[in-house]
Amino acid sequence: MVGQLFQAGLVKLIVVTLCAVLLTACGDGDSSSDEPANAVVSGSVGDGPITGATVEIYNVKGELIRTETSDNTASYKSSYKARSRDYPLFLKVSDGIDLVTGDAPDFTLVSVIITKSNSTANINPYSTLIVKMAQNMAGGVNADNINYAKDVVMEKYSFGLDPAVIDNPVTNRISSKSIAHIVKSSEAVGEMIRRTRDLISATGNPVSGDDVVDALAADMADGFLDGLGAEGSDPTIAAVANVVSGQVLVETMTNELKVNGVIATVVIDQAIKITQSSVKSLKLSESVRVTQGLINQAKLSVAAAQVIDSNSRLNDLFADIEKLSDGSSAADASRVLSANASQWLDDAVTSASTTDAQSVITINLVASNTSDPVVEDPPPPVEEDPPPPVEEDPP
Repeated sequence: MVGQLFQAGLVKLIVVTLCAVLLTACGDGDSSSDEPANAVVSGSVGDGPITGATVEIYNVKGELIRTETSDNTASYKSSYKARSRDYPLFLKVSDGIDLVTGDAPDFTLVSVIITKSNSTANINPYSTLIVKMAQNMAGGVNADNINYAKDVVMEKYSFGLDPAVIDNPVTNRISSKSIAHIVKSSEAVGEMIRRTRDLISATGNPVSGDDVVDALAADMADGFLDGLGAEGSDPTIAAVANVVSGQVLVETMTNELKVNGVIATVVIDQAIKITQSSVKSLKLSESVRVTQGLINQAKLSVAAAQVIDSNSRLNDLFADIEKLSDGSSAADASRVLSANASQWLDDAVTSASTTDAQSVITINLVASNTSDPVVEDPPPPVEEDPPPPVEEDPP
């Protein structure tokens, strides 16, 4: 009898000891196994390069974990601590001076750090569209949705950004060899957004740059800028952006992009040299070659403009764009395209914001070329608006 009691007590002691060991090793279910870890991230900031910008880093719950300021080369670097459950982290830019426009940014720039291993997170119009597209997809901002959004942007809405130089505008480190590419193309995206904002507002329906970006990102969540994307899409904003893009792209081809109505080549080159002092004069905006993506996008935009403008000059412009090839120089484009080619789109650009509903639909269908999808089986748009991971007015 005593032996049985001893054995039972021994078994109970072993069980209690094992439980204590397991609790010590594994914790009691709190976050002790997910302690904050040190990480470093850096990147460029800009539509045009933005100096003196406030760069805020938030965790996935929208809690501010770090604030930095972009330096006089429009770059930032941050050392921060975050738990694995804090990711993805979101970056938001406010204030600062755009070296091309000379003003504060026209819309809020955002970016993302998916995991601790991401040591580069550039903040530009591309990253902004990519993150906001992902927010409008089922599953929200995750690696798959970010990659999908990046593929859509680079395949159809690259505005001349060469994937052979920068294949990921969020995570690729910007150097003297790539600075002209990202500054020039980012400025083209920014100018498209500004012109769309101004044209819509001129109709008596005032919108901000953020309103335009939000509508475009929601629309593009299904892979197309056709007015038929996630909730928040706006067919008229899409139509204006699609037609305006043609004008911006033509100017980009000849390296005569207008910013706020003035050819900005000299200012863009100055901004490039400020951000990368070692860049050679032969590597400024003139060196950026015409890409096949730029040609394809321009052709679709000009075709969309023809929906509301039957002037034969647009036929000529479309034919001239077809004469260009991947790798054509800005000088080549200037020889092929008329000196007034951008102005040939003026009437269509002006009409796009006031045209009838059926024309809006047709413009978007032509521009999106929906018979040629970018990625098969895209993640579906979110049926209901999810709460944004970064509040517009954070606590």
